[in-house]
Amino acid sequence: MSDTKQEQTDSGRADSGKAEGGGFLARAWAALVGKGGGRQQTHAHVVNPEAKVLVVRYVDGLLCRLLQRQEPAITLRTADRLPEVGVPIDASLTYLKVVNRLKVLCGLYPVDCPKPTDARFRYEWQGRRYEVRVSFEDRGSASNCRITVSDSLGGS
Repeated sequence: MSDTKQEQTDSGRADSGKAEGGGFLARAWAALVGKGGGRQQTHAHVVNPEAKVLVVRYVDGLLCRLLQRQEPAITLRTADRLPEVGVPIDASLTYLKVVNRLKVLCGLYPVDCPKPTDARFRYEWQGRRYEVRVSFEDRGSASNCRITVSDSLGGS
């Protein structure tokens, strides 16, 4: 079969697919954007927005505790309970979620760091900016995360 003949055959198949229901790609796109034409995808894991808010509020509470100079540094360990910071702690709030939130704030991917990693980010509290330094040591069940805050960097 020549190249010209093959091209005609392929284009003929594509056209016939469109005529019979939009073709595979059209049906897949319609299913993706929710316009029918294919099976709807369901996700087994649905993220609870309240759980996300709890982690954000908890990390903010940790940072406020440091900024109020109640402690010079806070070290979180997998073996220990999360410290009280004025935010109700329930079973959905875990060490891993808190550490992943800190990693995201530092611009790191929320995955295990195979070797000790130091990172930092800026945080604004009561109209002043601070530099927060975080050290991550991911060692399975003996992981820890140390958070310290530098002096104010000035107003905003």
